[in-house]
Amino acid sequence: MSDATGVNNTSGGTLDGDAKKKTGKTMQELTDEKRKELDKKVEQGGDENIKIRTNQILP
Repeated sequence: MSDATGVNNTSGGTLDGDAKKKTGKTMQELTDEKRKELDKKVEQGGDENIKIRTNQILP
């Protein structure tokens, strides 16, 4: 189904199922992996944009 912007809206359950089929991992697992990668970049110095954005993310 599309909204007024023409972007397809997909429920979270469908996205999780699609991710599981493609990668064998749930969306939460993929998110956790990306967060670890980002944390590692920040520890190694990262760039200023990464540091600012990670400080703005709410737990």
